[in-house]
Amino acid sequence: MAQTIYNVSQVNAYIKNIFEHDYALRRIYVRGEVSNCKYSGPGHIYFSLKDETGLINCVMFAGKRASGLKFQL
Repeated sequence: MAQTIYNVSQVNAYIKNIFEHDYALRRIYVRGEVSNCKYSGPGHIYFSLKDETGLINCVMFAGKRASGLKFQL
């Protein structure tokens, strides 16, 4: 059986589509501890959200959200 191989852009588009069209995911809030926070030159913020048993790698892209923070992660 042939295996389909997707590129990164295709996977990102697929995941974005899921979040945009799933009612529950559009309204999700996540609570966790911020760790491994790194600010990039262009203004992106890379960090992890973690709790006792899980970890989510995150990025906040430069723009309104990242530049609009009233605190430093």
